[in-house]
Amino acid sequence: MKVLDMPPPDNGTRRHIDAPGADWYWEQDDQLRLTYLSSRTSEKTALDLALDLSPYLGHKRCDQRALNLTPEDWDRHRGQLERREPFRDFELQVAADDGRTLWLSLSGEPVFGAGGAFRGYVGAGRDITSQKRAQQLLLLENAVMSCLGGAGGIAFALKGALRAICESEGWDSAELWKLDETGGALRLHQHWSTLHGQGIAAMVEGASKIGIKRGEAMVGSVWQSGKPLWIRDYLQQAEAERVADELFEAMGLRAALLVP
Repeated sequence: MKVLDMPPPDNGTRRHIDAPGADWYWEQDDQLRLTYLSSRTSEKTALDLALDLSPYLGHKRCDQRALNLTPEDWDRHRGQLERREPFRDFELQVAADDGRTLWLSLSGEPVFGAGGAFRGYVGAGRDITSQKRAQQLLLLENAVMSCLGGAGGIAFALKGALRAICESEGWDSAELWKLDETGGALRLHQHWSTLHGQGIAAMVEGASKIGIKRGEAMVGSVWQSGKPLWIRDYLQQAEAERVADELFEAMGLRAALLVP
């Protein structure tokens, strides 16, 4: 078994399926174990840098974890392979080494030897993460516009929009802060969260009434700087860099994105 940066010269010992736009090629043996992978180019692609595919070698595809597939989905795909059927655009959502999720699309064809003996599969794969992300953002845009254009008033519409964003992006909480020019403070205008810990509701209500001054907590620091703030892990930040935020800590959150 081997991983190659470039497909070897076609000398009759290895075949590739016709797959325009393929990012890599693969082969399985007669036990459906992955035995070969190749990149399309000699340079490392974004996929190569984000996901190490080499641990997949020697294993069956159905032994790998996919975030988007149920046991029933795997059973249907396994049935295709057992019937030795070709397949196209079998999509897998996998966790990348850097914490992101990637979408892969696989196509394959069975290979038969002399006398019709099954020898395995050959196939190709594509990284379709960018296409999936574009589809996701379009669906999110439609969901937000539907909320904002529906009945129920502005407060109901904003809460629905925040919920749509959270559910689409996998976030636990979203807030919309609005400047109270008379009081010179930012006040929590709308909030949606999956978290309902003790005292959180009271703190949210307090933030909407008392407000936050420029430079206070995370929201105030972003207001002061005028720049977005991305916190990958609040607890892992150096003490000197950490911006104390009572509401954030009370909700038990670890990561945050704030945009002025």
